[in-house]
Amino acid sequence: MREFKEKMKRFREFFPEYKDKKPIHIFTSLSIDDNFVNMLSKEGIYAMTYREWDYMDILNFDKVNKKKEYI
Repeated sequence: MREFKEKMKRFREFFPEYKDKKPIHIFTSLSIDDNFVNMLSKEGIYAMTYREWDYMDILNFDKVNKKKEYI
């Protein structure tokens, strides 16, 4: 998680043309453990993975959106 957060911080260094835009952080993988999804949700990061190998889906969309409403 620490490495992922560091990369998110460096994004603006590599792409200064997006400095006025709000980034949407999404962690993607072929599969993600439920405990890791919960950790990502607490950090306000979306978790995206395959659903039954048919399509990609954000597993914690409602949890992260609800959290962002109060920030």
